[in-house]
Amino acid sequence: MNSLKQARLTAIFLFLSTIVTAQTPPPKGPYLGQIPPGKIPVIFAPGFISNKNVVGCTFHPNGREFYFCRFISGTPYLMFTQKQASGWTEPAFVQFNRDFFGGPPFISPDGSSFIWRAKRPFPADWPGVKPQPGSREELVYWNMQKTGAEWSAPAPFLLPFPDNFRLHGISLSLDNTIYTCHGNSIFKIAYKNQAYTEPETVISGYPGAYPAIAPDESFLVFTKQGNPRQLMVIFRNTDNSWTQPVSLGETINKPGMNGYPYISFDKKYLFYTSNHNLYWISTEFLEDLRTP
Repeated sequence: MNSLKQARLTAIFLFLSTIVTAQTPPPKGPYLGQIPPGKIPVIFAPGFISNKNVVGCTFHPNGREFYFCRFISGTPYLMFTQKQASGWTEPAFVQFNRDFFGGPPFISPDGSSFIWRAKRPFPADWPGVKPQPGSREELVYWNMQKTGAEWSAPAPFLLPFPDNFRLHGISLSLDNTIYTCHGNSIFKIAYKNQAYTEPETVISGYPGAYPAIAPDESFLVFTKQGNPRQLMVIFRNTDNSWTQPVSLGETINKPGMNGYPYISFDKKYLFYTSNHNLYWISTEFLEDLRTP
């Protein structure tokens, strides 16, 4: 990123931060000090996080770190805030992806993996074939692994698909089973014997994106692409099959853009983006959609 663009982005962000600081004190408490929602969705941390340019989010399971994606001058960047004694810190750029396009982040329920979509050069020592700089194939998912108190260096997180740049979303369960969308199907990839198995189809015939699996794999929320773009849910049956997709309804699916679901690490809340605002709602409402 050139110095002029860097300075411009910094100036814009500092201006926005000044407005937020002047109007609202730092929030305190769990979930950024917000009052937990019931079965009606509410905007999450309005003014502090949600301000019509946010897409996607994730909490670290320690509950003290919150990451999200914010559009600045039309480009998405990864941001974060941390819980401290004085309250949650002002949202800031994450340093490990500071100069690159950063898609919605996801931290695994056990806190060991940090996954996000980015367009950045592959490492110099990358053993596989590297995409051409600036090409569409360079836009893939990246991963950092937690070792002790430190994260590893970012590395491409390539799954067993021939065209990883076409993947739309990655979500992990408590046992590190991966769920992802590719083409018109949702796939799961189990983690066994220190390795990932071949993809297994969960459902097909739905142009889905950004699946959000519950930590215990009891249900999965995803975005059905198309017009309208809407959030849907499937439930896992006792025989490990899955129900047919059910729309989350008009209360969730407003006219415009809906998507980027995330299930909190404690399974209590569903977060999602609607028209670039971040909402949350109790997952209890999902049980009302399950067919007896």
